[in-house]
Amino acid sequence: MSRGPAVGALTSPFFDFWKSKTLFGYIFSGIFKMSSACKILSGLADQQKDGILCDVELVAEGQRIKAHKNVLASATHYFEAMFNGKFEEISAKVVEVKGVTFTGLKAVVDCIYTSTIKIIAANIEDILSAAHLIQMTGIVDECNE
Repeated sequence: MSRGPAVGALTSPFFDFWKSKTLFGYIFSGIFKMSSACKILSGLADQQKDGILCDVELVAEGQRIKAHKNVLASATHYFEAMFNGKFEEISAKVVEVKGVTFTGLKAVVDCIYTSTIKIIAANIEDILSAAHLIQMTGIVDECNE
């Protein structure tokens, strides 16, 4: 015998709209709850934006993006291999990422820190190219939809 929703459970489409999962937790009837892991990622994003404790600069088209090797390596095997393997980048402070535009690289790195990305006609090719190189399959899938 199937049982219906628990007493007091809110299952209406309206409620589901307002109880939506976000990067930092759940928005629940306007009350924001943030998990510890999301607080850490938010703090790292703030540090990255301000250049605090960054230990690498990624370069594309002569422009630089400050970042944390541990955050990049945690997000993708591309950076994990680069910073944990036997490549010279393991100790490098500046790493040139060849074959991508600054626009694409910046969008992908920003997505690593914020879990959000704005894909529009003007930047989709740049983002797709960078996401392929950096092995961010979720972004590649979004670009291909």
